[in-house]
Amino acid sequence: VDKHRLRIFDSASGQSVSEHVLDTARATALSWTRFDASAQKPTADQTKSKKKRKSDAAQAAPTAAAEAVVVLGLSDGSLLIYSPAHGRVLRTLTHPTSTAAITALDASRDALGALTIWSAGADSEIRTWDAQTGAHRANHKTEDRIAPSALRVRPGGCDDESASEHILLAHHRLRLISTPIDLPKLKDVASFTGHASNITTALWQPPASSGSTPKHFATIAEADRHVQVWAVPETGSTEGTLVSSLPLDSDARSLTCSPSQYVAVSSSGRVSVFDGKPPKKKAKIAVSA
Repeated sequence: VDKHRLRIFDSASGQSVSEHVLDTARATALSWTRFDASAQKPTADQTKSKKKRKSDAAQAAPTAAAEAVVVLGLSDGSLLIYSPAHGRVLRTLTHPTSTAAITALDASRDALGALTIWSAGADSEIRTWDAQTGAHRANHKTEDRIAPSALRVRPGGCDDESASEHILLAHHRLRLISTPIDLPKLKDVASFTGHASNITTALWQPPASSGSTPKHFATIAEADRHVQVWAVPETGSTEGTLVSSLPLDSDARSLTCSPSQYVAVSSSGRVSVFDGKPPKKKAKIAVSA
């Protein structure tokens, strides 16, 4: 009875369709992605020129064989890639240097379709993992030595010149960094100040047009009654902007967003739906339940 259990529910029927019991460690982070366990990892001789990489970018989307999976970060520093469709763990990702609890994670796919798992640990280390082989790629300690409580890869934010990803790292402070998957250095792109407590969720707002890079993201934090909406600064500036503070009736517990809306659940159980366009004045709740 003291073991952690993952349950997957069908949102239409409300029924549990899959579950997995963790025998020893506890689940400390979770993320959904798509993964093709049968795909072959690109070999070294498949390295492409910059022009070729750009032309292949359209092929980076998951193939038809890719299925929805849950990536679980555990208290012992390992990660599991779990398939609800098959009801089993497809990959277990471990490394001798990764023993601290996983505090946040996300996934990204490069121009060749290879899936990389990004994780942050209680030891303040950022790590990258090859989802196809389960191998640990690299690790790097954050400069402020504080364990990130949220991590989010910017969709379409890869820098073609250096093949670097843009990553949001958050605790009570937010940083947008640029780094290759081998993590030789974390380069600051922008910083954002506005939360007094640890950030629990950071989400990029999907752009209205497909293929575009998100310009805004939203965050919620512990003991905070607001959804904060931020704008990434234009080139040449490193200070991000707080463009909106969306009020809730009590502390924020959960957040999701679409190109047109932000939806937040507060500790009282109230669901608040906001216009996704950053308002100029104090936001009004559009729908509540």
